[in-house]
Amino acid sequence: MAMAPKRSLAAADAVSNKPSDLTPELAVGEALQRVLAGAVRHLRLTAARGDPAQPETIHRFRVALRRLRALLSAFGAALPTEERRALGRSLAGFSRRYGGVRDWDVLLAGTIAPLAAALPEDGAAAEIAACAAEARRRALPEATLEEDSAAIAAALDSALFLRRPSADREAIWALPINEFAAGLLKKRHRRLRRLLKHLETDDQAVLHKVRLKAKKLRYPAEIFGVLFDERAAAAYFRRLIQVQSSLGHLNDIETARHLLASLPLSGRAQALAAGWLARDAAAARAAFPKTARDGRRSTSFWEG
Repeated sequence: MAMAPKRSLAAADAVSNKPSDLTPELAVGEALQRVLAGAVRHLRLTAARGDPAQPETIHRFRVALRRLRALLSAFGAALPTEERRALGRSLAGFSRRYGGVRDWDVLLAGTIAPLAAALPEDGAAAEIAACAAEARRRALPEATLEEDSAAIAAALDSALFLRRPSADREAIWALPINEFAAGLLKKRHRRLRRLLKHLETDDQAVLHKVRLKAKKLRYPAEIFGVLFDERAAAAYFRRLIQVQSSLGHLNDIETARHLLASLPLSGRAQALAAGWLARDAAAARAAFPKTARDGRRSTSFWEG
């Protein structure tokens, strides 16, 4: 059984975060205020409602935080560079705090659970599961999600550059949001298509670069899709999600290798896990070229 992609809930998360109150008549500055306020509310609610011991809570919190970071990037041309980057680094620190837990969750659910199900009597499979579960427990941060979400909200609230434009960006804040969004999506779409054209799946550094470009396109596409033909946007988004999920899956396999190598496992258990991941990686690499072709054929929804 193949390892479940780390981003298997991407479509559901996109629906829950959909900024439906955006309209083409809004200016960039007004649109920024609306989507930022909605993203902060979503982060706080996610933190308040979930149990951090549960994998889905960590996943949804990180998705909500990632969306905040994506907003800063999407509206980057309207914001002062140094201040935006400093705030982005601060948010990235919170994301990293929960990244280790999420990596163990993906490994446990996507690799170890199917391995244990396929070999229920194998002591090596049980050994892997027990060691990974303990590592996941140790990776949990001491701070609570609510404490971290409150700190993030406070940092955003104190960032005055998010609420009023600097003198050199007043003209951008006054632009119609659909015009601003179309330009951003067009630029990021072209970059990703170019990278997907001759992508070699055995080059991990290149895969990582392309995965980041897919993420940088995915979140603006989600945020701004409501400004255009929503049916066309949904079709585009489905293909983009497939590309991002496939690239994420390949990255998860590589992460799984490093995580398993860090566990105090017996030689038999390490060999079993390595063989399982090798089979999974071969299947994922074989399937990716079609996903990449489909992604490159996606029709832009922001033109016309």
